[in-house]
Amino acid sequence: MKKNNLIMLSILISLSILALIIFFKKTNYNTINKDEINFAVEDTAAIDKIFIANKNNEPVILERLARGWVVNCKYNCFQSPLNLLLYTIKAVKVKSPVPKSQTNHVLKVMSSQAIKIEFYNKKNKIKEYYVGHTTQDYLGTYMLLHNTDDNKNYDTPYITHIPGFEGFLNTRYITNEADWRDRTLISIKPPQTQSIKLFYLQSPDSSFQINLVDAKKITVTKGKNINMLFDDIKTKRYLTYFMDLNFEYPLEHKSKDLDSLKKFAKPFATLQITDIQNKTKQFDFYYKQINVKDTMLFTLNKKHDSERLYVKFKNELNQEDYAVIQYYSFGKIFQSYRYFLTK
Repeated sequence: MKKNNLIMLSILISLSILALIIFFKKTNYNTINKDEINFAVEDTAAIDKIFIANKNNEPVILERLARGWVVNCKYNCFQSPLNLLLYTIKAVKVKSPVPKSQTNHVLKVMSSQAIKIEFYNKKNKIKEYYVGHTTQDYLGTYMLLHNTDDNKNYDTPYITHIPGFEGFLNTRYITNEADWRDRTLISIKPPQTQSIKLFYLQSPDSSFQINLVDAKKITVTKGKNINMLFDDIKTKRYLTYFMDLNFEYPLEHKSKDLDSLKKFAKPFATLQITDIQNKTKQFDFYYKQINVKDTMLFTLNKKHDSERLYVKFKNELNQEDYAVIQYYSFGKIFQSYRYFLTK
């Protein structure tokens, strides 16, 4: 009997301790102002403008216009990082408050490194907060919310995460304009195309032009506009190569490669695509010089980079622009007229 009493007493003590733990946890949680942990924007469809900035780069402004999302009122927006950002700002949750013993240190680091982000709807600011560095275990990201009503920051930073995702979030808040640019270079469909002409400057006799007379008739000419017999299946397959061609990254305006490209380089090929509205887009392709260190490392005797090229084109603002492209994607379009010959 005494043994049973001792067991019951132990159970009661354990339950009492558990109740006290739950009580104190609830009490501590209730002392947190729920407004200062509300980082998420539930209705991302209402957002029509996003401002992102840090102390190192010029601010990035993403805006939803009639033509879609645009970067700094210039370029079409790269859809993949935009979708990831919109998902992040909707799913982000507070993992825990920063311990008081660490608050001053976290705020000090954030003051020099944090990314500021603002969300707007019809010129009205919806939310503003600061995205800081990662936690030591790389499973959380420090953030600090701004009180838009009082126009001042809250005092306490928080460790945030996305439930179910193991990693950090700050890399999703991109602050470089070039990284936000849409990578689409050529995206055409044969019914919308009138002609495709590829001219080789060093070997003009290898040049060719494909003319789409109508939905059923195609002609191919070589060299100086000489009609030729061609393989219909190969030609139609070649036309599909232009449906989705993307550049790897744009050349920055301050790039040394861009300066030398403009001053000294000559294109090895020029592509002209004319649509059914008789508008022509031109793309000039340049060899990319191979890195001397790489040449020595692999003991290769190459004049040009075998993986990448440069391309000059007109961007969305109808301005001259340059980008880096990969042979892996574009190599298939650099054919001579012989590619189309019937066997």
